[in-house]
Amino acid sequence: MALAERWREGELSGAVLLTDFQSAGKGRRDREWVAPPGSSLLCSLLLEVNGPQAASFVPFSVALAAKHALESLMNISVGLKWPNDLLVGEKKVAGILSEYLVDATRQAVVVGIGVNLTYSGPQNSAATSVHDEVGSAPSPRVLLDALLEELSHRLDLLDSESGRQELRFEYEASLVTLGQVVNVNLGESVISGFAQGIDKMGQLIVATSEREVHCNVGDVIHVRPATEVGS
Repeated sequence: MALAERWREGELSGAVLLTDFQSAGKGRRDREWVAPPGSSLLCSLLLEVNGPQAASFVPFSVALAAKHALESLMNISVGLKWPNDLLVGEKKVAGILSEYLVDATRQAVVVGIGVNLTYSGPQNSAATSVHDEVGSAPSPRVLLDALLEELSHRLDLLDSESGRQELRFEYEASLVTLGQVVNVNLGESVISGFAQGIDKMGQLIVATSEREVHCNVGDVIHVRPATEVGS
């Protein structure tokens, strides 16, 4: 990410990089993310943190801020999918990608977010846009301003155990992944089980038939709600 290089060159915490379009963006596992000019909010945020626990909750804080910004501006209900998607129903409306940075004296997180405002991706993609859902959409800058306002008070919670617990509870309450039977692709293996919660490091807790697994990374597929098991 461009802000990661700027941080290494001395860029200060709180920097925001906003772009109008994306022709070769990358998501998780190097998936391509393309957006025509003016169709999406595309930005990166640089936030210095005090340790890995605080860092683990920065992407969740951004996701919550984006969710509430969208809901406050538009007549839309947004759910969160662990670890990095915002959904309307079962369709993806936004994605988040983060990078943890460390040098000899500082630590930071760069969070990139893309929100589909008027473009929902290629035909037959498993995505949607705000405009497709409600018939209108805010401008990228209006949404960014609302997102940053929502984010500001959540960042104050990152440096204390009680604050991170408050963020964890808020995140869990918005997380549609919980209560689902899920498959979590960890790269070299796939974990299948019930998504039960989020631990103190932001890891997804999955109860398999044999054990409880704490997943810190992975692509999640929602198989079915837990209430449907055995039906």
